[in-house]
Amino acid sequence: MMNNKLKNNKGITLVALTITIIIIIIVTNVVIYNVKDNLGIEKLRSMENDIEQLSDKISTYYSQYGTIPCKIEYDNITNIEQAGLIGENDTGKFYIIDLSAIENLTLIYGKDYETAKNWTTKEDINDTFNDLYIINESSHNIFYVKGIEIGGQVFYTNYTSEDVDSKKIDLRYVENIKIPNGYTYIEGTKQTGIIIKKNDSGDKYTWVIEKEQWDKLPNEIQAENQEELIRSVNLYGGYYKNNSTNEIVYLSIEESWSEEYDKTAEYKDKNGDIAIIPQGFKVSKTIGKNTINQGLVIEDKNKNSYVWIKVPKSIYVDSRYTKDNDNMTVKSSDDYTGIYNILSTYASEYRDNGYKDEWYALDENNLITENTENLTDAQKKLSNGCGLTYNQYRDLRNQMLKSIYTNGGFWISQYEIGTDDIIKNNSTSSTPLSQMAKYPYNYITCIQAQELAQNMNYSDFKSSLLFGIQYDLACKFIKENTNKTKEELLEDSTTLGNYKNSTFIAKNGKYSSDEGVTYQPIPQNYEKGSNAVLLTTGASERNSILNIYDLAGNVAEMTLEQSSDSTNKVTIRGGDYADEKNGLAIRENVSNASAANNIGFRIGIY
Repeated sequence: MMNNKLKNNKGITLVALTITIIIIIIVTNVVIYNVKDNLGIEKLRSMENDIEQLSDKISTYYSQYGTIPCKIEYDNITNIEQAGLIGENDTGKFYIIDLSAIENLTLIYGKDYETAKNWTTKEDINDTFNDLYIINESSHNIFYVKGIEIGGQVFYTNYTSEDVDSKKIDLRYVENIKIPNGYTYIEGTKQTGIIIKKNDSGDKYTWVIEKEQWDKLPNEIQAENQEELIRSVNLYGGYYKNNSTNEIVYLSIEESWSEEYDKTAEYKDKNGDIAIIPQGFKVSKTIGKNTINQGLVIEDKNKNSYVWIKVPKSIYVDSRYTKDNDNMTVKSSDDYTGIYNILSTYASEYRDNGYKDEWYALDENNLITENTENLTDAQKKLSNGCGLTYNQYRDLRNQMLKSIYTNGGFWISQYEIGTDDIIKNNSTSSTPLSQMAKYPYNYITCIQAQELAQNMNYSDFKSSLLFGIQYDLACKFIKENTNKTKEELLEDSTTLGNYKNSTFIAKNGKYSSDEGVTYQPIPQNYEKGSNAVLLTTGASERNSILNIYDLAGNVAEMTLEQSSDSTNKVTIRGGDYADEKNGLAIRENVSNASAANNIGFRIGIY
């Protein structure tokens, strides 16, 4: 009976159980596969979003700077090649995208960049890093080196091998050299000769490198607008030439500006250098004026322009500049003595130990300085030396030093301060302007010049005459970023300034042969001879260096530096149009009552 009951019980057979388990395994695998597949698709979408964001940002960057943001070459692209993603337009080198040069990025991938950027050789990077975005310099196509795997297939960019980009990018710049409108890039580099083709005729032109700065056209070159051609060649370092007809094509200088900054903020140029932009200013987007090492230019709402003088923050921990100082390190941004000592050592070539950034004034007929013993409160309130009281001078100097230390530089006016009116007597009624083609603001004392300078305050920035250390740092900045020799800066600056014995072509503004009493418009093809001629501001590109005009010559510039002379305490810099063979860094002494046609001023903001 029991055996029969067992035989008649209904249950799951071994075969049915096996089939059920197999089905469960299959369903589970399908679910797992689908989950993995969905995760892979999500990762792929993240990569595609990254690439789309990078593409948009790099396109904007390329339009502004004429180059793509990259420094480190990357050539481990075997997997990308094997995936069939390298097209006919990917002819250039591949580079790691410099993510630090692009603002407002939020990427999912590319995290290895932060470490890889500090490595020295591409071989080390190739073997170590793959969570990177790279770009082809010719096509601007972007690839993710690591790739995203889905179902055994790896995706490296936002298109597949069936959709390889076949559209040739219309390069507008090659190695920062612009391809003019109406022309197409054919081949070549700056060194071998960039070759372009005129679209409507097919005529070809080759880039000619010009290493020397022009002050006039070579005899073999003819042009209607000589000054524009000279500016272009000096800015871009060359021009295009048709080898058959000798026709010249030069790059136009297209002025453009950023939006006005609604608050004080950092600006990072294509080289990664940083400047602090004051609220209310615009930054130049013009090639040659938008990078710090070429002279970054900003402009306020009244068209006054300034150039950033970079002072590297690294100098405060560099033994070359700290070893000779009593204070070996700068303890804080309020350590004014330490900061001043290091800055002085850094710019030591242009310093003069007899001259100091120290307050001075006249107590009746007696000269007093901040080091005079037992200064009274009444004496400290005197401002008849350099236009500032004891406390005002010290506060302003300390703010200047703190700003340079914190921000890594300061601004100086692009032009000698000028005005719309011819100055013929001692008056401060005209508006001071840092603009081209203005009459020099002369015939005023140092006290008056400082009053005018400080009234150009910008929100949380101060403005004043330049301190001596600022002028020295400007000289150092020029030496670090140009091929000017020590002799040209210290002894004989006639090759870059308006002095009596300097000769050059001038095209902009007006000139005066009677010490600034009257001015005449500069005629076409005007060439200044070996005579004393006073010019309006920025009259010649030849007298511009790193976008700073007339720092050498034209009018000497009053500063807040106290001279070594016991009587004439005002220090003026740069020489003037009546001098011969003077140096940009030269110092001369005048009294605080001096007001002459050959002395003006330049200002700093910080």
